[in-house]
Amino acid sequence: TKKIIYYFLAPGCLNFVIFCVRLLHIFTISKTLGPKIIIVKKMVNLIFFLFLLTLSMFAYGVSTQSLLVHNEQRVDFVLKGIFYRPYLILFGEVSDSIHGTTTVSCTTNASDFENPRCPNETMDGLIILSTCIYLLFANILLLNLLIAIFNFTFQMVHDNNDKVWKYQRYELVQEYISKSAWPPPINIISHVFKLVVHHTSCCCFFS
Repeated sequence: TKKIIYYFLAPGCLNFVIFCVRLLHIFTISKTLGPKIIIVKKMVNLIFFLFLLTLSMFAYGVSTQSLLVHNEQRVDFVLKGIFYRPYLILFGEVSDSIHGTTTVSCTTNASDFENPRCPNETMDGLIILSTCIYLLFANILLLNLLIAIFNFTFQMVHDNNDKVWKYQRYELVQEYISKSAWPPPINIISHVFKLVVHHTSCCCFFS
């Protein structure tokens, strides 16, 4: 029963998040919030930047995970070491395992599938060096580049604030004029009615 509830609860939570994000579309009618939403949309289209950041995170994660842990066979622990550790380092959270220490109970027994593997202390210097290079490239260069792009986009939209807002408002009005007033799935009745009216008007015109 709990599994069934969870299977229905997880999609419901995801649906609620998407619904809240979709509500941002309504605020384009506001002269103050409308242009700000455009700025957020432009920030989302940073595919090239995200590609560079993901590539650097993946390269650092794979190298440090292979140097730190030699006998880890659990996929979830491996993926956590590859992606989770580099992500936390971007925000200044350096794992204790990088220094060769750990705050949780670890084991060197490959048959123990409950506790994490102890880090390899012989590669401590190489791991610290790779961490410094990763921080220099990802945290200093890429994140500062992202801030510069944000500032440029904000200034560009802010300079054309009035034009952007009027265009957004026109698009929003045109979108809701063409839509049915009935919510789905009842709006199928409205579409059928429009189809009948259109077919009748065409028949009357040709007759």
